Amino acid sequence: MTATTGGTAGWEPAERRPGGGPGGGPGDLPNGDPEGPTGGRPDRPAASRRLLAWLVDFSVVVAAAVGLGFLTYHRIAGLVTDVPALSERGVWQLLTSRGDVLEAAESLGVSVWGSIVLAVQQAFAALIAFAFLYHFLCVAFGGRTLGKALADLRVVPEPDGATQGGRVPRRRAALRAAVTTVADVATFSVACCLLVDGQFLLSVLCWAVAVALFWANALPAAGGRGRSLADRLAGTAVTGGGLLRAAARVTADGGRAAWQASQQAGQRVGQAGQQVGRQLGQQAGRIGRQVASSDRGRAALDRARSAARRRRHAGDDGDGGAGSGSGSGAGDGAAV
Repeated sequence: MTATTGGTAGWEPAERRPGGGPGGGPGDLPNGDPEGPTGGRPDRPAASRRLLAWLVDFSVVVAAAVGLGFLTYHRIAGLVTDVPALSERGVWQLLTSRGDVLEAAESLGVSVWGSIVLAVQQAFAALIAFAFLYHFLCVAFGGRTLGKALADLRVVPEPDGATQGGRVPRRRAALRAAVTTVADVATFSVACCLLVDGQFLLSVLCWAVAVALFWANALPAAGGRGRSLADRLAGTAVTGGGLLRAAARVTADGGRAAWQASQQAGQRVGQAGQQVGRQLGQQAGRIGRQVASSDRGRAALDRARSAARRRRHAGDDGDGGAGSGSGSGAGDGAAV
């Protein structure tokens, strides 16, 4: 800043730089904040949009779970109906049990059931990996998942002095994806695996933990600044993508442009109508003058004038006859 020797009376504001106040610091906007009065923090989107985004993303995970379930079913069906493989395993169990048929049958059943449980556990592990990769890749490279894109939301870094807006760093995206996957998919998957493996009490406990984690991650997103547990741990936030505002702005601009265009078109149509009317009037006048100046026109005009004079003379004669008749009648009455 520069100042004169006359104290603060001659004090002049320094030139503001694009980055903020003097020296590139904040100061262009209220409260000395380069991002506005919210302190540089992203605006909180509506809870309904967050819910819509979560439903779409969860539907993607459910679709993957359905596909994995279909593949796992066919794996189990192939495992159970593979007679040659079962025969080989049965003979091996019979030989290792030294001819004990009951022990061999029990061992064969346990072996088949273990293969089925392993197939189910592998399917849940693949589902967990899919959910993590889905959230991580979408946020790290696109800043939004499919659901957030449909709801016009975006994941951005929480301003902390080192990172300001822009794309989410991969480390934060990985941490956010991990927490989201654990809260939404992983813990429930572990509970299902424990249940299939026969550990009922641990499965119930894991289900309780899964429900608690789910609500611990979801409830903070519905209040306060709208940051879920995953956002808080990863240092991210969810904000509006600006697409809806841009669409509304474009729609408003288009409406105003259409209204102005309709007004201009109406004015042009009115001016064209007036011009056409003047041209038609001028043309009709020229035609009338041409007709009047022609021989036939003059003859017709003369006949019309003669007819008018005859009618006027006939009217004068009728008025004179009526006056004379009334005068003679009055004289005869006086003579009597």
